[in-house]
Amino acid sequence: VWNNFSYPALFESAPLTDEDLDLFEALGDTSNFEVVLDALRVSRIVCDQLGHAADEVKHRYKSIKEALIATVNAVHIPWAEIPDRILDSIGKALLGHSSVYSTNYDLIAYWSLMHASTPREFGDFFWNDSEFDLTNVEPRWNMVLVHYLHGGRHIYRSPDGRTIKRVAPPGKTLL
Repeated sequence: VWNNFSYPALFESAPLTDEDLDLFEALGDTSNFEVVLDALRVSRIVCDQLGHAADEVKHRYKSIKEALIATVNAVHIPWAEIPDRILDSIGKALLGHSSVYSTNYDLIAYWSLMHASTPREFGDFFWNDSEFDLTNVEPRWNMVLVHYLHGGRHIYRSPDGRTIKRVAPPGKTLL
C-alpha cells in the first residue's frame, strides 16, 4: 500500500540515536523495530528478575519507540492517496473474520474497515466513540472485533492515563 511503511524505509527515516543504531546492528543488523523493542522488553524482565538496574534498557526502549512513532507520523500515507479499490479490498478481507489483530501503528486497517462497512459491522472497543473503558469490553452485537496490539496512530494515552481514540473533525482527516 505504501512503500514508506516498510521496516527498511522507516529505519532510514527514523531519528535514531547512535546508541539506538548500535542495538539494531547488535541484533543482526536488522531494520525491524519490533525485533529490537522485543529484545529490550525481554532485557528489562531479565534485569528486574536478577535485581539489576534497568534504567538504560527502559531509556533505549522509550527512545526507539518514540522514533518509530514519530517516523510513522511523518511518512503516513494521506487518506486521499489510497485508491478506493485498495481500501475496499482490505476492508472486505478483514470483515471476513470474527477478530482482527493489528500490529501496525498506521491507519490503513482502520480506514479500510470504515470504508468497506457500516460502523455496526466492526468494533474497536471504543464503544463511546473516543475513550477505552477496560470494564466495558463486551460487544453489544455480532461484529468483527479489531484489536490494536501496539496501539495506533489514532490511539493515544492522555496525561491522566486514559486511552483515547482520536476522531477526525468534520471535513478533516486524522492526519
